[in-house]
Amino acid sequence: GQNLEYVESERDILIQCRSNPFIIQLFYTFHNVERLFFLMEVARAGTLLNILAYQAFEPLQEDRIVFYSGEVICALMFLHSKRIVYRDLKPENIFMFEDGHVKLGDFGLSKQNVDIYHKTKTLCGTAEYIAYEIYHRDFYDENVDWWSLGILIFELSTFK
Repeated sequence: GQNLEYVESERDILIQCRSNPFIIQLFYTFHNVERLFFLMEVARAGTLLNILAYQAFEPLQEDRIVFYSGEVICALMFLHSKRIVYRDLKPENIFMFEDGHVKLGDFGLSKQNVDIYHKTKTLCGTAEYIAYEIYHRDFYDENVDWWSLGILIFELSTFK
């Protein structure tokens, strides 16, 4: 049904993104009668949400914010070049690696074939990070991801 469509879309997006170093990697998929499984890269350092929890309500250092934001921007630019809108940018979807780099993951809400000529209208995402257009069920494109990034950077800078 519809859930299978979302899972297959997520798989297709991950396959398209295999060449990008700022997006979590899909190595293999397999299925049984009931489920489709993804074998993916492991982010041993957790997520950006884990890092924020350890900060004890202190903002991250500016150089870390710039570094993490830069890597997320690279991931978003790559997605947008493929006409993919991410739609769920938040700390728990930014995966941390032991070498200090971050990668974007969890493409369950992402939408393919979106651009300025082909917009979407689905209400989805995490309330604190979604753009005005999504809340008001207006048509939108990849620019909603930049709004979410602004909210994320504000949160990292102020811990609010």
